[in-house]
Amino acid sequence: MDTFDEKRHIWPIRASTSPDQPGAPWWQADDLASLIERFGGCKGNPTPEVIGYLRDYPTEIDPDFIDTLESEAVEHLMSQPHEMDAHDLHCFIHFSETRTLDEAVRQQVIEKLQKILAATVTTDPSLWNGYCLRPLWVIEHPDSPLLVGIDPDLVERNIQHKIRGQNENGSWGPT
Repeated sequence: MDTFDEKRHIWPIRASTSPDQPGAPWWQADDLASLIERFGGCKGNPTPEVIGYLRDYPTEIDPDFIDTLESEAVEHLMSQPHEMDAHDLHCFIHFSETRTLDEAVRQQVIEKLQKILAATVTTDPSLWNGYCLRPLWVIEHPDSPLLVGIDPDLVERNIQHKIRGQNENGSWGPT
């Protein structure tokens, strides 16, 4: 809770903008407010995922406060168009997998995520070697309820693409 921004009701994507902290250039900013703005207010990344962790791993944090944050996260998701930044999307996917999430909330979130995935996942295999939202990045297990929004053949093709991309030493290069 040390990094929670009480004014914005978010966890910033990074706790500090100190030049002493190592990081990629996109993590650098003159101040924390600029960094938060660059990452869409941090309402999609990392806040929903943190809320899920607080649900599944209870602390002394007031449950009513977590309910409020959860409602705000769901409201933010529902207000989004049917396309979303891949990193925000990933945090909402993890939020949807919160074990203790109310089933009505989970269903609402999953239905929205299915629509977003249909518009956001890269379906052209020729682009999968570049930086894009590949099916396996969002379908993390065969029982994923998000599979409804993605062609299962596309997931299988992405698995085969991943296997073909493995290096001789058993590793994969960065993408």
